[in-house]
Amino acid sequence: MNQPGTAPLYRLDALQAHLEQGRTLLTPNFRLARRIRSQWDQQQAASGQGCWPTLRVYALEHWLGEQWQQARRAGRVSPRQRIDTAWEKELWRQVIEADQSQSGEYTMLAPGAAASMAAQARQLLVRWQVPIADAGVAAGFRLDPDCAVFQRWLHQFEQRLDAGGWATTDDCHAQLLAAPEQTTDDLVLVEFDEIPPLQRAVLEHLSGELHWSRNTEARSAQQCQGFSDKQQELQAVADRAVALSRDPAQPTLGIVLVDMPGDRAPLEYALRAAFDCLGEDYAGLPVNFSTGFTLDRVPVVRDALRCLDLVTDKLRLEDIAALQQSRFVILPEEAQIHAVAALATLYRNAVEKVDASDWRAALDQAAKGQSSLAELLLAQSTRRLRRLVQTPSQWLAAVCEVLDDWSWPGKGPLDSLEYQQVELFYQVLEDLAGRDALLGELGFQAVVQALRTACETQAFQPQTPDSTIQVLGPLEAAGLQFDELWLVGAQATRWPAPPQPNPFIPHALQAKLAMPHATHQREWQFTAGLMQQYAANCSHLRASYVLQVDGVSDAPSAVLADWPIEHPPEVSPVPELWTTMNSDKQLQTLHDEQAPPVDDRERDALRGGSGILEDQSNCPFRAFARRRLGLEAFGDYRSGLTAAERGDLLHRALRRLFESIADSEQLAALSPQGERHVIEHAASGAMDDAAGKLRHRVSAACLALEQSRLVALLGQWLEQEREREPFTVLAQESSHAITLAGLPLSLRVDRVDSTGDGQRLVIDYKSGAGKVGDWLGQRPQKPQLPLYGVTAEPPVAGISYALVRDRNCAYVGVGEITGVPGVQSDLEKAVRGESLPHWHEWIARWREDLELLARNFLAGDAAVDPLASACRYCGMQALCRVDVPAQQEAQP
Repeated sequence: MNQPGTAPLYRLDALQAHLEQGRTLLTPNFRLARRIRSQWDQQQAASGQGCWPTLRVYALEHWLGEQWQQARRAGRVSPRQRIDTAWEKELWRQVIEADQSQSGEYTMLAPGAAASMAAQARQLLVRWQVPIADAGVAAGFRLDPDCAVFQRWLHQFEQRLDAGGWATTDDCHAQLLAAPEQTTDDLVLVEFDEIPPLQRAVLEHLSGELHWSRNTEARSAQQCQGFSDKQQELQAVADRAVALSRDPAQPTLGIVLVDMPGDRAPLEYALRAAFDCLGEDYAGLPVNFSTGFTLDRVPVVRDALRCLDLVTDKLRLEDIAALQQSRFVILPEEAQIHAVAALATLYRNAVEKVDASDWRAALDQAAKGQSSLAELLLAQSTRRLRRLVQTPSQWLAAVCEVLDDWSWPGKGPLDSLEYQQVELFYQVLEDLAGRDALLGELGFQAVVQALRTACETQAFQPQTPDSTIQVLGPLEAAGLQFDELWLVGAQATRWPAPPQPNPFIPHALQAKLAMPHATHQREWQFTAGLMQQYAANCSHLRASYVLQVDGVSDAPSAVLADWPIEHPPEVSPVPELWTTMNSDKQLQTLHDEQAPPVDDRERDALRGGSGILEDQSNCPFRAFARRRLGLEAFGDYRSGLTAAERGDLLHRALRRLFESIADSEQLAALSPQGERHVIEHAASGAMDDAAGKLRHRVSAACLALEQSRLVALLGQWLEQEREREPFTVLAQESSHAITLAGLPLSLRVDRVDSTGDGQRLVIDYKSGAGKVGDWLGQRPQKPQLPLYGVTAEPPVAGISYALVRDRNCAYVGVGEITGVPGVQSDLEKAVRGESLPHWHEWIARWREDLELLARNFLAGDAAVDPLASACRYCGMQALCRVDVPAQQEAQP
């Protein structure tokens, strides 16, 4: 066994006989080929050689591709154009969508995912040399509906390949089998566990003699560790990497991630934190990652695609918000302010996607017609890019112009990784421009989607120097030699991986041919082979797992059944440095509950009504933040109508209803047919009033259902109105400007009625709950009706909610008025514990309390002092930190 630090990049002794014979070496991956070549060069230099022949060692895929290119140039194979993975996936997507529209047998919700699965299925069939045209094989496909549909797709796909003169990578390899035999050098397959039948047949066809070389003798010490959670496991890996990097012998460490997509990002963060590479030394991380990210996921390219998406019909609010914060686009400072206000407006509409024209309108409203960002969007709209249909090469200039509009990739400077990412993005864009024959003429939205698909299939691997610490996937680590190898995520449920047979190939056929991921036995055999290679190519082999995955208990992989398992002592998930600093902290409390008083200029600019007093009453800080700072929490998305929109429709319908029914006499005179006509007219009118802003996001069926609901509610409410004594509707949605204790307010009341004896009743429609308690106390929760009661001229005799609810309609109010069921005139009985027997005393108490709220607001009272239920729908918790004191008190 080698001592740490003594293992070479690759031990060439096992290959010495092949090297002396001058044979060509083939490896499973590029990394191993580079390792062997580097070790050969070091060995030659160490022996005193001044120059030496380049070692012929290649990754298998690269070598096969070169053989096909040579055969193509020599005319030994048909001159087809080889297409890459992105091109192949796009061709499959076109085939699937065309078949779907023609057959009408099915609806494909995710054509892109189906295209990937279909491409994988064809690759398996070609590599395992399945004669799909054979009658027996074809019959097996027809027995399964999904396989039968794929069989039809496959036929159409082959026709498109032939018509375009194209070939996939596997087709090119298959062509070599039919080429006239031309023997090459003897070949040596280095560290291969298995090879698909097609590639093996090609190698046997082309090589003079085929040899295998693989280290199989286990030479490593083995150790398995269990951790309480994933964070603890990854932190242990990062700590081990730091410890080995400080060893003067510079031992090599391979970190193999079983779950590369899930663990790569958190491991990289743990490594950067451990090596102190999160700040200015971000590019100094001494770790090499074998697997990068797909190009569409890197921030600079992600934001470029967002800029292009903004030209399409619908915009996601998430993308709009992200672009406003991106450092890869440049917005004028004034545009940023207006963009935030516009975004708040869009979020209040509770939709996930909006039309570009809606965003421009919101921007113009926020900037009072002076939005430079709205002008940019308008300029893009006037190019009419949505209406153009042209080839990708013709779209290239327009795509670049859109990115230039947003000043992408920003004013910089870009770091080295971002610079590489931008360069690769432009390469992908140029490749897309060369696909006119595949894509034909298409619209802007389609070309952006094609660009996104190309970025999704293009991996970005940073150009970084080799390192003694490598992070690899299970396949990339095969055959590589390290002093120490750490297998991360060796869970019983994930290693070996559960079988995932391709749904487009009959399962029996996949099992018979032992295709990848077909059966448990196939996965076990594959995993056991990898473990054997790991054990033969390192001095110390570690494996780790976590005791729980997503809250469910798990065990180590069965492959590790004979390994000794140890559990490290429990450690705090909080870094020790933070714990030390936190224990030594000295807290100082500063009570800052007083904002500057409202001056004359600010008071003149204030806009609002009873909502100002409602906010001040529920929580003074909320009133300060919302009314003076202009802050508003963004809303949530809704798939249908929001509660506010349904309430607005109900208000509109009731207003129209009582425009037709002016008093109780008209109500009593209505026949059943007449009542039905008036109700339906009111409901349809309300829907027509609001349809313009609703139909762009809510279906016609949803609106029709809401209209039916309104008809039923209005009928129930009229039954409630018939129980009243004679009344006349005096006003609806009347507006009034008042000043209370120096605070200017604008009031709007839903309805004012006059009773038979001339008394006035103020009514506020509600589709939810409402109670008299909303108006009581020094800080009433809902001060709107009390505010109108103390300021109305002439004075009112009562206030009431009109609760318009399905099968539960009612008036809930108080006053000296009679003849309205639900409006209590026995004021002492209405509220127990209050000694206010007369209505004028209630008015005086309300005036006193409401004026105090107004004076406090003007004086700058901004204490975080919410009523019991005030925080439920506030959305300001992140700003006021109302829960922090409770959390601190709970700490020991």
